[in-house]
Order: sequence, then structure tokens, then C-alpha cells
Amino acid sequence: MIKKNFKALIFCIFFSIFFSNIFLLSTNLPVQDDWNNIYLLNKFDGNIIKFFLIQDNNHFIFFSRILFFLNDYYLNLNFKITDYISFVLLIFLFFKIYNLIKVKNNYYFLILVSLIFSGRLFPIITQSFNIVWILSFLLLLFFIEAYNKSNKRISYKVLFLILCNILNFGLHIVIPIFLTIYLIIQENKKINIIYLLFYFLIFYTTYFLSEKFVGDYNSITSSVINLKLLIIKFDFLPFFFTLFSNLSSIYFPIIKSFAPASFVIGFIQVCLIIILFIKNNKLKKKTIIKFLNENYLITLGILASSQIAFFRTFESMEVRFSIISIIFQIGFWNYFFHEIKKRFLLKYLSIFVSFVLFVTGYFSPYLGTYWQTVSYNKTLAIKECLKKNTIETKKCDDLIYFYVFNNGNWFDKSKFKIVISELRKEKKIFFNEKYINH
Repeated sequence: MIKKNFKALIFCIFFSIFFSNIFLLSTNLPVQDDWNNIYLLNKFDGNIIKFFLIQDNNHFIFFSRILFFLNDYYLNLNFKITDYISFVLLIFLFFKIYNLIKVKNNYYFLILVSLIFSGRLFPIITQSFNIVWILSFLLLLFFIEAYNKSNKRISYKVLFLILCNILNFGLHIVIPIFLTIYLIIQENKKINIIYLLFYFLIFYTTYFLSEKFVGDYNSITSSVINLKLLIIKFDFLPFFFTLFSNLSSIYFPIIKSFAPASFVIGFIQVCLIIILFIKNNKLKKKTIIKFLNENYLITLGILASSQIAFFRTFESMEVRFSIISIIFQIGFWNYFFHEIKKRFLLKYLSIFVSFVLFVTGYFSPYLGTYWQTVSYNKTLAIKECLKKNTIETKKCDDLIYFYVFNNGNWFDKSKFKIVISELRKEKKIFFNEKYINH
């Protein structure tokens, strides 16, 4: 009976643990980059188009800003809602991957569920801004799926998904690299050239419009990227260190001293993929194309990690990049389980990997249950302060600043005062009676 319902049982267990942390330790707390969105939303209250056009650290975040705007307009900025929306998107990502790779092996399913419901994702799920990471991989998967289904003719669906990826987040840079690879190895080059031309047309058009209408604010919310300087100063060793350490970062706490160990694991995994491919296939263009078509989660993970390695050297252990590691690991273990037929090895390896993922994800500092508990206690402390200090508000304002920026001071305090004043005036988030008394 258990064997027959193994997948349903495992899914329910991990789903329940993950959801219970979100539900029982729920917070209505905007943190870090969320405050830029609140500030800009108030700034462009009369011109919402400009709010959508402004870049955030050189990224368009069009879809997340739509959610942000709707949350403000209809729910007075209830950030619990965005937590649940992110969770729903994560579930959707799980079933999308499950159907794409047609999971049959129970031991692989255990690893898949452990990865998708890793406690390392709580800082992503519970921060409104970070919804772009889950959306990015959903849109990239839709793009690759549509591309593979219609690689002999121009597809309007592919063109639409290119547009959506550019508007969503900076991970869209994966698309031209992906298309260039296929341009080199495939015979039908015309289609890939058209897709690439369309990509760059949309890319430059959106950035032109953004600079034309909100260029002054882009200079505040985004730092200038000197691509020429990055290329001149490019160093292969830091690049490859960041690339490989990011691929397996999901197995480790978000502590930089674990980066070398993560690099070793990531490097070994990529070497294993190459060895297994060479062992079981002839090195021909046809077999390479087949590998890429069947294992695009591996390709997607490596390309996304390469982007981080180029622009964010030595930041591989950052929690926001966890989703990249998860996508690669799902692809790696899928390929490993297809190539290795030793049932005994796979059984105990899957149990070990799932155990490491669970312990690291849920019980490491600043992750999992620890993260949720700390965030929940911050919310309680803010509520208590607001109850006791109804007249003298500066003390609570300072406490809010301290908590939402994790004892940092990167967000300009004068801007913060403006935002807090507007929130207090409009009785939103902290200053809503339901928030204080709930």
C-alpha cells in the first residue's frame, strides 16, 4: 500500500511541512527591495505606467510590479497574500517539471520533492520582490518547451515568451545564449536568427522607453553596468569558481566558507554528466542536440549560473540564487537516474541526498524554520511597539528600519521617512488596525 502511494505520501509530507511554516509563522513584513517598490509606487501614484517602466538594479520586473500594484490597490499592501501567491507558483513549477520530465522512479521523486520544497526557499517565498525568481524559471521553461515543439517554423508563442521573459527579470539573458548554441549546432539557422533579432529588438526598445521616460529614476534604482570593463577585467578562475559553487549551493548553509565545498560538488557533478554522456554516446552533433533537448534543465541551470558568475562573482552562496541550483540539481539527478541502473545505489543515494537537503534547508541559520521564526518574531516586536507608542512614533520607525533591512543601512533614511509617513497616513501595513491587533 505504501509503495503504491509512495509519491502521494512523500508529496503530502513535504508539502505540509513547507506550508505549515508559511501559515503558522506567517508575516506581513516588506523587507529589503520591497521598500523600493513602495517608495516608487507612492512617487508615481498619478502615473502608474512610469512605475512599471522603472528598472530595479537593471532589471525590468513588470509582472511582479503588476502584482504589487494590485496588492496596494485592493488589499492595502497585504504581504501575506504575496507569500501565498509565491507558494502557489512554486507548486505550479513543481507540477510543470514533473510533467515535463515524466517522473516514474520513486527514489528520484523523493529528491525532486526535497529540492522544490527546500527550506532554503523561504527567504524567496516570503519576500515579495523575489517572486521574480520563480516566475523567471517558469517562463524560461515555457519558452524552451515551445521552442522545442516548433523548431522548424516561426512560433508566435515563442516570440511572446521572449517578450515576457524580458519584461519579467534579468535572467532573460539566458535566451540569446540558448538560441546562439542552437544556431551553431542546428541546420535550420534562419529561425534562430529571427528569434535573436526579435529578442534584441524588444530588449533595446524596452530599455530605450525606460531611459526616455524614467531615466532619472533608473540612475537611482540601478547602477550602471560597464560591459566593456567587465569583459576587460574578466578572470576565468573566479568565474568558474562561482559557476560551479552556485550549481550545488542548495546543499549548504548560506555561509561563504562553504563555497569551496560547494564548488567541488558542482564540479564533480558536471564532470559526471560529461563522463556519462561520452560513455554512452558517440560525440556527434545529433547526439549533442538530443542531449540538450532531453536535458534542458541542466542547460538552463548552467546558463543561469554562468550569468551570475559573470555579473556577481563570488556571490554563489546568496540565498536568492538557490532556485538556480535547484533547477540544475533536478536536471542532474534526472540524467543520473536515467544513466545509472544500479537500484541499490540509487535508493540509498536518494535517501542521503534528501536528508541533507531537509536538514540544511530547514535547520541552517537564516534559512527554513529559523528564517520563518525570526521573521515572525520581528512582526510581533513591531506590533508590540506600535501598541505601546501611539504618540511617540520615532522609536517604532527606527525599529522597523532595523528589522526590515536586517540591521543594514543601504536604503536612504530620508526616503524611508517619506514612505513610513505615507503608510501611516493611508493606514497601510504596520499602521492598519488589523495588522496591529491580529
